Amino acid sequence: MFQNARQAGNYQGVTRAVCIGLGGSGLQTIMRLRRLIVERYRSLDNFPIVRFVQIDTDSGALDNANLGGKTFHRGVDISLKESEKVHIRMTSEDADKLRNTLKHSQGNSPYDFVGEWLPDYVIENARAIDKGTGGVRAVGRLCFFLNYAAIQRAITGAEISTQGESPHLMQEFGLIQDGGLDIFIVGSLYGGTGSGTFLDIASHSLKFGALRKSQAGKHRI
Repeated sequence: MFQNARQAGNYQGVTRAVCIGLGGSGLQTIMRLRRLIVERYRSLDNFPIVRFVQIDTDSGALDNANLGGKTFHRGVDISLKESEKVHIRMTSEDADKLRNTLKHSQGNSPYDFVGEWLPDYVIENARAIDKGTGGVRAVGRLCFFLNYAAIQRAITGAEISTQGESPHLMQEFGLIQDGGLDIFIVGSLYGGTGSGTFLDIASHSLKFGALRKSQAGKHRI
């Protein structure tokens, strides 16, 4: 099909993309997309203009060993790389600091912004978050801000890795790359991770350094 397209001079435009998965539903969607890329382009490396970031509050969900044998597709390893995974969590030390700081805040604490929207019962019962949010949206949002730097690094790194020349896309697959960037955020509003982070992820993604500097007018979320 691609050979006929090249011979006829018919090329299809394609845009760089970063796909961000949130929580368990996001992971399922990302793995599905990775399988589709393998089916179409034979490997993930053959389609380097699409990169992935998976964000979760559940450390177990980020373990490739828990994907139930779904890390290979048509003989190709589609498991998540460490650089594609972001575990957003709260340690017991973070929980104690949050609770004590907000309880005695004089209006000059970096946690004051969080205290404006975080329910009192979450503050009073703050504990280590490592195995999910328990369906509490505010906990998901809290973990977003506590792990902001890690999220920024992962999304910026994913975008940078989509840059560069990929002449084989035109030569082999009949695709012409444009200068834009699409950011896709996938997940579910049912769980606390997806519902608690999707708005802030969308709001902050295009503010991250590498994305902000390059043709921001052509970027879409």
